[in-house]
Amino acid sequence: MTAENGRIDWPAALEAAARGIESLRAEPNLESEAAKDVLRRRAQTLARHAERRTEATGERKLVLMIGESHYALPLLEVAAVAPLNGYAPIPGAPSAHLGVTSLRGDLWAVFDAARLVGESGVGPDKLRHVVLLRGGKRRTALAVGELVGVRLFPDAEIRSMTMEVEGEGKVVQGWTPGPIFHVDVDTVMTHPAVTGEGR
Repeated sequence: MTAENGRIDWPAALEAAARGIESLRAEPNLESEAAKDVLRRRAQTLARHAERRTEATGERKLVLMIGESHYALPLLEVAAVAPLNGYAPIPGAPSAHLGVTSLRGDLWAVFDAARLVGESGVGPDKLRHVVLLRGGKRRTALAVGELVGVRLFPDAEIRSMTMEVEGEGKVVQGWTPGPIFHVDVDTVMTHPAVTGEGR
């Protein structure tokens, strides 16, 4: 497509592009051996992925510190994670409601995760990050400690338990060895401090 003088041969380039467009519009020949081979390899790859999903059915969760303990939040419930760079307190708010902060151009209500799950004796100096949660009637962020990472928890590994916090609901739905406590985000989102019904 380049002439001997180093310039682009535009008529030839446009002709090649037109041929490419026509070949894309043409019906694919799925009967050719090359097409059958591609489809066979694609089917094998998809089957391997399906086997892996069956072997490891479970849920990916964000593992983090709340107080001195490890907790896990379902990754599908997490919109984002950000450093906790301060918040503006709200006079008269419940003790678990730390205040509001501006993140991504929006105001988020910041709650002390330790108080919501019943961890005691956690000072503000241990709060390092905010976890922005999906859903709910308001933009809700949990102030937490250090982030540990994301991990797949197979369903068979999670042991059942419910831990009720001051009559506010079953905040912890299970645990895995370590221990890592698994938080029920729906219960957190309906906590009276989060909904504004508690003082």
